Amino acid sequence: MLFYTNNLHKENPKITIKKEEKLLNKKNLWCEIKRINMKYPEIVFAQAILESGNLSSSLCKKYNNLFGMRLPRKRKTTAISESESKYAIYKDWSESVKDYKLFQEHIIIKGYNTSDRYIEYIDNKYSESTGYKKALYKIIKDNSYLLYNYS
Repeated sequence: MLFYTNNLHKENPKITIKKEEKLLNKKNLWCEIKRINMKYPEIVFAQAILESGNLSSSLCKKYNNLFGMRLPRKRKTTAISESESKYAIYKDWSESVKDYKLFQEHIIIKGYNTSDRYIEYIDNKYSESTGYKKALYKIIKDNSYLLYNYS
């Protein structure tokens, strides 16, 4: 459930999420992605689901890292530390989403500024597996009830 307020907010001034609603689930993830005005939100949502093993991987649970992000060396980050295997550690899962937005802004500046170019970058440079783009589109399709009912 979204709560509307008049408080000015850096991301989306009309949307806030109560503290108790910060539990990690698909609905709250989608609402957070939309709240901070991510580009290509459906793709980002699908990436989080895929990279986190449907929000249940050890990286997700132990380090609040939904995207398999490494600690960046050349851009701003919301990570608080890094694991022994060099994965970023976040205070909570929403900080992982905010960090992904910083990553996204970093690559969009480099010219990956359309959804087609963006997903090609993700498929070719970000992903370490084959069939990544196809898997993302399947997740989007499988979760369309959520993505298009909570926009």
